[in-house]
Amino acid sequence: VIKLEKEKKHWVCHTENQNTYLARNIILTAPLPQALKLLQTSSLSYPEKLDSLSYHQSVLSLFTLKESLSKEIFSPEILKNSLFESFVSMKDRGLHPQGYVAKVKNSCVQKYFENPQLEIQLKKSLSSLLSKISDRDDLINHHEVKKWRFAIPQNSLQNEDFLELSSGLFLIGDSFQFPDARGAMKSAFSLHHFLG
Repeated sequence: VIKLEKEKKHWVCHTENQNTYLARNIILTAPLPQALKLLQTSSLSYPEKLDSLSYHQSVLSLFTLKESLSKEIFSPEILKNSLFESFVSMKDRGLHPQGYVAKVKNSCVQKYFENPQLEIQLKKSLSSLLSKISDRDDLINHHEVKKWRFAIPQNSLQNEDFLELSSGLFLIGDSFQFPDARGAMKSAFSLHHFLG
């Protein structure tokens, strides 16, 4: 959806592939900065207090290995001087026997988020880390980086669970009450009860 318009008793949603959809109610659930951009593009007003809310960026390095590793990869000692904050095994979640997700440290994310070389740097850092616990040089089978510009709210609105910006136009999400999934859930449930 790239634009919203109010027409009498319904809303018109315009999409980027030039389709239009009609709705009685619109519930915006996108991260707040994206929702505000849509409102601005649509020339729809919203409370100024929403402009003060911001998000942390996040980067994950997803990789599979040619062989399983011991739990050493999760050691804080190994991670101490790396670009990575933590590792999670995909095997532990039943997803891949030699798959891992590495959360990149916030200091690295803030400094290099826009750098086109970030993926290369992360793979080099990962290879360096793995060389400390394995003799193989080619241990990485697959590597990719996932970046989220709006991952976790830095702050939230404390006195509202959702906002009705205009008749039938609602804003919900993790920017309400708690700056995490709890806020998003509370926001959604509160709107559900409001709409009956």
